[in-house]
Amino acid sequence: LSFPTSLTRSLIKEMIFSDQKHMGGRFIPTTIEMKTLTKEGQRTIIHYHDIRFDLSGREIADDLFSEQNLKRGL
Repeated sequence: LSFPTSLTRSLIKEMIFSDQKHMGGRFIPTTIEMKTLTKEGQRTIIHYHDIRFDLSGREIADDLFSEQNLKRGL
């Protein structure tokens, strides 16, 4: 995926999906890379090591996404 700016129509970001694997009963990319095309070498990479889907009956605690937990990486 590439994201052009609305004013100039030039590309500023590029999202690359790779390393497809079977996880959680689905075939998904386990690596997602977002590149900033306007700044050489600037990128963010997300690696999935384990993922689960459709955990019906299991609630996610409201505080899971608190600022403190996000900073700690829970």
